[in-house]
Amino acid sequence: GGILILTIPSTDHQGIVSTAFYCDHVYTCAKLLFNEQELSDLTIPLYCRSLSECVDHALFDRCSLQLIKAESGQVNGPFFEQLQKGQLTLDEFIKIMTKTLQCAFESSIRRALEINGRSKEEIDQLLIKFWSLYEEKLKEKSHSIVTDNPFACVCLVLKKLKVVDK
Repeated sequence: GGILILTIPSTDHQGIVSTAFYCDHVYTCAKLLFNEQELSDLTIPLYCRSLSECVDHALFDRCSLQLIKAESGQVNGPFFEQLQKGQLTLDEFIKIMTKTLQCAFESSIRRALEINGRSKEEIDQLLIKFWSLYEEKLKEKSHSIVTDNPFACVCLVLKKLKVVDK
């Protein structure tokens, strides 16, 4: 037995992805720096599910999991709160968001460039240029940064059922 608690990025109750602004800028920057084949091979590794997509009873049964609770919620990121309270400047906030997305997406970007024959040196230089451009684009669109829009998530609480050996 045991309890598994999952927090999964999701759409809000209207089907809106609160992180879309940041993810869209990843692709915008890629279009400015990469060729068509590299763009075609680039996968942004994020899919925000609705609550109903996260609740898969057949999967839970196969894995001997009992659904205890499933709910949609919102998480206010600490950096958004710090920006709202004036504890972070907009430039500091943008640098943090850039680093956050760099951690999440750089391996996918690197892979798209590798499979298209770019050298390690070329890729390293391109990634530096890419994230500088990303930060620059966020600054240009800083008026669109919404600080009172929490990130939507689904919380699942699952219990592992005891499996009886046959």
